[in-house]
Amino acid sequence: MRKIIYLFALLPFASFTSCIKDSDLNKNYDKENDDAIAKYISKFNLNAESTPSGLNYVIEEQGDGEAVTKTSATRVSMKGYVLNGNVFQKLDDYGHSYDLNSILPGLQEGLSLFNVGGKGKLILPSRIAFGNIEYTNIPRGSVLVFDIVVNSAAKNFDDLNDIDISEYILSNNLETIKTKTGLHYIIEEEGDGEMPTYNSSVKVNYNGYFINGDEFDSSKVPIVFDLSSVIEGWREGFQYFKEGGKGKLIVPARLGYGKNSYNGIPGGAVLI
Repeated sequence: MRKIIYLFALLPFASFTSCIKDSDLNKNYDKENDDAIAKYISKFNLNAESTPSGLNYVIEEQGDGEAVTKTSATRVSMKGYVLNGNVFQKLDDYGHSYDLNSILPGLQEGLSLFNVGGKGKLILPSRIAFGNIEYTNIPRGSVLVFDIVVNSAAKNFDDLNDIDISEYILSNNLETIKTKTGLHYIIEEEGDGEMPTYNSSVKVNYNGYFINGDEFDSSKVPIVFDLSSVIEGWREGFQYFKEGGKGKLIVPARLGYGKNSYNGIPGGAVLI
């Protein structure tokens, strides 16, 4: 798995730029949004509550886990769409991990109404979403709707990864070795050849997947790379095996791709 430059998944973040006309920038969508939200709630007979910011929310299940706060690191499965039903983010069971300090204000507020295990719907007027900015297939001034499931939450990403890894190890009845960096590894076959070092070039076969079992990458055929050029979890992990070795590496995000999404790998994801 090559070490790459992080790309930002813009959707969750409140900071962005776009080229728009002054007239568009100054338009106030509040009345238009509020009327549209009221019609949407009535059309689907939603039992929604609202907050002073204009957020409307439906709590289907409160959840019985840890309470989410506005500063939590949280892994959420989330489907996002505009009021006409056009989907801009599909729901997936693994979810994405977010630092709630860095996401859209309406999402930050809405997710903090739930506990881990919670499920519901958030309806965001544009003033607490993307405002007057047009982003990809989301028109400026759009009301955003999110169907959400809160999978896990913690004070920070390291703690969030530790929770997810512990649950994965327990549910799969694994016995791992944990290093001081937070990497977990399992030696299935140690191998009997030379042991690689930080500067070694190695030839490997691998399958990469998330803790829910979904595969995100596979070598298909053996590949060759320098350990100095890959993610830290690989750089460290391969040095515990000899040539001919076989096993499993469980890599927290800080040793993988960090907080930011890249090429189908959600930000904050644990990699196996």
